[in-house]
Amino acid sequence: MKSRYQRNPEEVKVHLETREDGGVYTDTACKIQVPERYLMRHLASIGNETFILGFFAIIMDDRYYSVSNTAAMMRITPSTTDTVTIDGTEYLEFGFDPGERVFYSAQLVKNASLTFYIYDEHVAKGRIPWYFGYYDLARIFETTQEHAGIVLGDRAVLDFIVSTIARNPKDYTQLYRHVLERPSDADTNPPVIVAFRSVIWNTSDTTSKLIGAHFGDSVSSALVNPSERLERIEDMLRT
Repeated sequence: MKSRYQRNPEEVKVHLETREDGGVYTDTACKIQVPERYLMRHLASIGNETFILGFFAIIMDDRYYSVSNTAAMMRITPSTTDTVTIDGTEYLEFGFDPGERVFYSAQLVKNASLTFYIYDEHVAKGRIPWYFGYYDLARIFETTQEHAGIVLGDRAVLDFIVSTIARNPKDYTQLYRHVLERPSDADTNPPVIVAFRSVIWNTSDTTSKLIGAHFGDSVSSALVNPSERLERIEDMLRT
């Protein structure tokens, strides 16, 4: 499904217009996709009014798409709502006809707690939608200060945390940044994403595996991928 669309932000922008009433309108048919699980993760709601997290793909004329990276809930006004399956994952697909209002307002409400739900879904659980590439993943906390009203700290620390969940698709034990040779590799040979809290892939020593959650998985991981050196945390626990 992903290959059907060409990523072209400029082609998307020319079809959107902000009007005097504060709404953002489209002059051509378009659709927005977000993971259906957002409904259960406090990242979307459907009712008399529809809100979605500003992490979505907006697709124009079923050809071009762009990715939003806005850490805020956005009210949209779709004419249709469907569910589609992409790579085995269910997505909500909101449709808009030419001339319709897509975003009710460009004025967004700050919500600090939203940052936790973003972290829990995309980093802790490692659930990344099809439209998020490697570099989009690195920017998921980029707008939290502006749109969520929360300062998370040093950008380098956040980048490091996020980089640990991107792995070499040929060897999940290798960080993707260690095998990335050129920026274009992120498109031609994208990483696989693992959960940050995974005891299988995101622990480097036997002790951390065994004292983590999911004991059966921990033991299997410790046996299949034994640690090659004594980590500082192991040395501290033994003294």
